[in-house]
Amino acid sequence: MFVVRKTYHICPDHYDQFIDFFYTFLVPDQLKHGAECIGIWENNGRNQFMSLWSYPTKELYETIEELVQQNINHQKVNSTYVKKIDVDTWISTTFPLPKHYVSVTGYITNQKGEVLFVKNVHRNDTYELPGGVVEPGETLMEALKREVLEETGVHIKVEGISAIYQNVTKNVFCVTFFGKYLSGELRTHDGETMDVRFVKIDESNIDQWVTRPHLKKRVLDAYRKKGVTYTAYQLRPFQLLEHWFTSDDEK
Repeated sequence: MFVVRKTYHICPDHYDQFIDFFYTFLVPDQLKHGAECIGIWENNGRNQFMSLWSYPTKELYETIEELVQQNINHQKVNSTYVKKIDVDTWISTTFPLPKHYVSVTGYITNQKGEVLFVKNVHRNDTYELPGGVVEPGETLMEALKREVLEETGVHIKVEGISAIYQNVTKNVFCVTFFGKYLSGELRTHDGETMDVRFVKIDESNIDQWVTRPHLKKRVLDAYRKKGVTYTAYQLRPFQLLEHWFTSDDEK
């Protein structure tokens, strides 16, 4: 376990604005990307605020921190309401309990057969299927509907499972679903998506849109519609570890 303590030195006149930002934007951002909040404290002078967070690894903390710092709201508030931030880190000396994260993505098509793609702020070198981390108490399909609506502005109907992916490098399981567009106007989400569009894709043009191998595999597995696929892989560099699928004839 990797533990991070952040102490915010706040301008007293802006304390209420900072607290509103902290609980409205910062906490959901951290939780969404996989952090766990151990505790939050404030001092009597209302000029210091401390939060304690835990992460499975230092690498995951660094990844989440990079994503959170890219949030436009985070940048604005830190420059306006916060004088400085002290950051202390600890690494657990005990054996960590095994832990995995679950995410969902959707291969969403419209009446023209086009696929819904997003370009995320933190992965702006590629397009990909919309989705995100499943929150506590959510079903997989509830999480997918919420994430697609947040990232793209559209409502969808979930129609089945395309594949299950295991990212061994980051301890993440991802379930990809088939879905159909129901309603809504395409729009981006501040701090998350910088472009949202429906794209007519096939195997000849997929490289023009999706540049990362594991993200491209999700799209192609759904496009080919062989059945339910299971894939395990690791990143940096991408390496396929396990792969199988149940064909439609076997189901």
